[in-house]
Amino acid sequence: MILIGIGYPEFSSKKSKHTYSDHTKIGLLAVMEYPGKSFAEFTKLMPSFIGMIEAARMKDIPDESTLRKFRKRLDACILDKVIRYQSMMINGPCELTAAVDATGFSTTHASKYYISRLKYFGTENSIVRGYTKVSLAVCVHTKTILAADTVGERAADITRLNFLVDKLSESNNSISHLIADKGYDSEDAHRYIREKLNAESIIPVRNMTEPAKTGSKRRRTVGFYRGLMKFSFDAETYRMRSIVETVNSMVKGVLGEILDGRTADTRHSETMFRCIAHNFRVGLELSSSGMRV
Repeated sequence: MILIGIGYPEFSSKKSKHTYSDHTKIGLLAVMEYPGKSFAEFTKLMPSFIGMIEAARMKDIPDESTLRKFRKRLDACILDKVIRYQSMMINGPCELTAAVDATGFSTTHASKYYISRLKYFGTENSIVRGYTKVSLAVCVHTKTILAADTVGERAADITRLNFLVDKLSESNNSISHLIADKGYDSEDAHRYIREKLNAESIIPVRNMTEPAKTGSKRRRTVGFYRGLMKFSFDAETYRMRSIVETVNSMVKGVLGEILDGRTADTRHSETMFRCIAHNFRVGLELSSSGMRV
């Protein structure tokens, strides 16, 4: 239903054998994130998911290479659209308060002790795969993920903020407030959020200000919006920022904190499928509790 809503065709390639539709493959890749299994393990486990097989109208079980190759060639923009459509279905047309934060996903199953020994011998970088940083924008009322961004390196949180804001602006969700911690404190960040989303930015000011006068203990805050935060900060709304950290923990705790992809593109796709799986789970919980979805 979601893929039909975003206009994604059932078969994206004319040369496809039409054995399994693209809609079915995307659904299977999202479900695969729940057990946290590899492609081979998931295809062996799939016959036990009788309800899923009947709903997808599959006559047989796809080979592991079918899913692996499909995820590799799938355009990541499609997954962004799926997340946007999910959030619109769950949250509806009302104005949302969003919170942003970043977290790290490991890309290796090596133990901390093993890595510490590699660091001791200076061979960590040549043996252990890298690190993926994931930035999320989350609705603080429903815990749905509104947008996600990944980067395959250790980067400051604020360097990825504009990418998240751009994705939020492309969605049909109306954002009234965008909350972030001190790591996003910047006059440019405030301005970009307010001009791009027409939303109120709530970011506390860091104590990295310039002296008012030489030899004076008073400090001045540079920037109009940063000054606004210093003297009229909405502390009550800012308290909801912890929800994005809760969602980070939910994704890692339920779906895993280790990415198995070997390239930046496959890790990005894997992360996006985890976001889709998380939203699907949240949507089911809200619908079962009687809230509108």
